Amino acid sequence: MVDKPGGLKPKEGDQIKINMISIAGNRYLYNSFQQNKGKPVEFGVAKPAFKGDIIEVINLMNPGDSVVCLIDADLVYKNTKQKKPDFIKKGEKVQYMIKLVSIKTKDIVQKEQQEKINKQIKEQLAKQQKEDQKQTALQEGLRALLSN
Repeated sequence: MVDKPGGLKPKEGDQIKINMISIAGNRYLYNSFQQNKGKPVEFGVAKPAFKGDIIEVINLMNPGDSVVCLIDADLVYKNTKQKKPDFIKKGEKVQYMIKLVSIKTKDIVQKEQQEKINKQIKEQLAKQQKEDQKQTALQEGLRALLSN
């Protein structure tokens, strides 16, 4: 593990960006570089689903840290909804190479979501106001035509 000093570690509800490659049976299972066009993958941190979940390792990291770890493939596939590929033999390990790029705390995520909602509301109100102005102008025009 390459440990960059710092105090911010991921917690449940935070958004993190990571680069991750997982390999088993000499084959790639996941490669965030390929899956996400060279950009880190972003996701919300949840509670570990089982003892030995990769999230337990990620929760120990600071932004900038890198880790290589091995987890029993049977444990991983037993506790996830994914079917274990046939090429992974009993007793094999899944090798994870992870770099934690960044963390957005739960508070920042909620603030950004609220700002996004507020912006959408303002845009919708402005759109509605334009429609109301058009309707008013149309009604006034019709009244003027009918009164002549």
